[in-house]
Amino acid sequence: MFTSGGNAVDAAVAYLVAFWDKLVEVRPELGKLPLAARQQIRETMLVDGALSLTSLLKLAYRMYKNDLDISILERLGEKTTDQIDFFSRQNPTWKTLSILVPEQGKGGKTVFTVRNIRQTREAMYKEICVFLGLEKPTELPEVASTNNVAMAAS
Repeated sequence: MFTSGGNAVDAAVAYLVAFWDKLVEVRPELGKLPLAARQQIRETMLVDGALSLTSLLKLAYRMYKNDLDISILERLGEKTTDQIDFFSRQNPTWKTLSILVPEQGKGGKTVFTVRNIRQTREAMYKEICVFLGLEKPTELPEVASTNNVAMAAS
């Protein structure tokens, strides 16, 4: 494990500090920002919200426990295969996983809000792990179409 001075608590603290420093290096949105910049990030990204932060802390624990190098976090600065920022609200994965869900906004306009429940926290954590290559993607169940049902009945 990552050690600092032989004390387990010191080692864990040192790892968490190194983990957070690397995160801020890769994701500057997690560092200190002026209020206007922070508000802009919150409108367009999920990176600094409670769902992401709890997932990143869970990831830190997993990485510490398994003695994984923090350089793995560099991947979080890369784009998805669709060339979208991983934490962008435009990443379709968040809607697929019901992390972003539609709600009726002011004036009847549909807006997408973050759904922060146990299942979405687990889904966010898993998706971060998949993006980092720590886990394999889960196949989403195929939705049965009426044609498939009709064919099965005949």
